[in-house]
Amino acid sequence: MNKNNISEFSIIKRISAKFPQYKDTIIKGIGDDAAVIKINKNKYLLYTCDAQVSGEHFLEKYSSPYQIGRKAAAVNLSDIAAMGGIPKYLLVSLFLPKNTTNTFIDELYSGLTEECKKYNVIIVGGNISKSNQFIIDIFLIGEISPKNLLLRSGAKIGDVVVVTGTLGDSAKGLELLKKNKNNYLSQEKQSISKYHLPIPRVEEGMILAESGMVNSMIDISDGLSSDLGHICDENKVGVNVFLEKLPVSKGVKKIIALNGGEDYELCFTTSFRNVKHLLEILKKKTGTNITIVGEILPSKEGRWFIDENGKKMKLIPRGWDHLI
Repeated sequence: MNKNNISEFSIIKRISAKFPQYKDTIIKGIGDDAAVIKINKNKYLLYTCDAQVSGEHFLEKYSSPYQIGRKAAAVNLSDIAAMGGIPKYLLVSLFLPKNTTNTFIDELYSGLTEECKKYNVIIVGGNISKSNQFIIDIFLIGEISPKNLLLRSGAKIGDVVVVTGTLGDSAKGLELLKKNKNNYLSQEKQSISKYHLPIPRVEEGMILAESGMVNSMIDISDGLSSDLGHICDENKVGVNVFLEKLPVSKGVKKIIALNGGEDYELCFTTSFRNVKHLLEILKKKTGTNITIVGEILPSKEGRWFIDENGKKMKLIPRGWDHLI
């Protein structure tokens, strides 16, 4: 329980209120997956940062340095994917306990560079400091054509809510690891893999952005119930989410798919008539499936999820919050 009664997003709101109106070159500041800066009429730069803290974002008992390195890169790549952008340059800050070994660093950077190489991202710098616990903090720069930029804003009443891939795997994977089982079934290994090595939907994000058919987008890092709430807040709209439609792997409960964090799938809104075409091009080019899971409503109609029995319940953000 947080005795100060504060949350990650209440702090973000408090901080953002302290800044004056942005200049014309700042297309989007605080409040999206990445900041957007205008370079010229043909190019915007995307800036994002995300830290992985031992004991908070991963458990060293279950995660190898290689897996930590890959995950640290992947979660930042996912932010660029959510804007439809192309990731380009990465900087790394390391906060190291005094007992850190060269072997740990070598394995960490093996995972980090491997994940970056998959998306042609170049590591260009960083920082190293002493700490009581291990932290890796990534700063990533991407770029995008102004006509392709996707934000959390833009959702329209009547849009359908669509997600890529499957949800709930990472939360299920952590649950399985904590049970410390020795022999996992094949479908359980899939969930464990997603906890260790999330797949940033970079190519999918670019395809969706270039289609011109998507109105708003966010990555699902904190859980669908929380991240979809950001889209609702940004657009002052309501939503229905249909629990039975959430795409899950075998053995994953739908309620975990609704609230579990660290999926790093994409959630976007579009007109229903566009979904078939988007599904076809994504399957053809990436093999990734998409699923309609809800619909955007007028704000006065509220935010709801409908369970498997047809019961309508308030959609309350119950995903990941770093301070709760």
